[in-house]
Amino acid sequence: MKKLFAMLLAVVMVLSMAACGGSSAPAATEAPAATQAPAAAPAAPAAPAAAAEFTGKLVAPFAVTSCGQSPGATMLNVVATQAQLTSVCDNAMTADAIPEGTKTLIITMGTSGKGMGAAGTDVDMELARCTELANAAHAAGMLVVGAHVEGMARRTDANDQASIDGILAVSDAVLVIDDSDSDGFFTDYCEAHSIPLLKVPKALDAGSVME
Repeated sequence: MKKLFAMLLAVVMVLSMAACGGSSAPAATEAPAATQAPAAAPAAPAAPAAAAEFTGKLVAPFAVTSCGQSPGATMLNVVATQAQLTSVCDNAMTADAIPEGTKTLIITMGTSGKGMGAAGTDVDMELARCTELANAAHAAGMLVVGAHVEGMARRTDANDQASIDGILAVSDAVLVIDDSDSDGFFTDYCEAHSIPLLKVPKALDAGSVME
């Protein structure tokens, strides 16, 4: 009996070992990671606003500033306000501060040494600010108007001329009073560059070309 029991135990052990060796299934493999969706293409840049067209009059709302800290910008702002048109005047206006809804940016030309001194600026700084301002206005579809409404008193020195030349270069239209163009300077420039010219007798008459 002992021999029979030993033989049966040996057979069971052999069968158990065979079962363990043959039953080891291959390790389960991890499912491949899902393919990552391609990143969305970047949005196309917004199309630039259509360039404003000059209709013969200056259309409100206005944003008015001076390239040179002279009183001309304040004068035009008062005229527009008296004509019950929306107008904002800021002689320190920057490109990121143009009032929303503005249709026409008016930049007056001619400098005031006293005004620039009080504001802590100079003609080069004024030109840089106003050029950036005009570029931003153009990008937003506004009309940019260069205005000289203080007569020949603002055409006396190199600073005045620098202000005039710089603003004319970025203007879509020009507004002047008779005295400012007494020598035909603005008329000749606008004809040579095919720029509309609006001429009024005095600054207070500018309301006749605003709407």
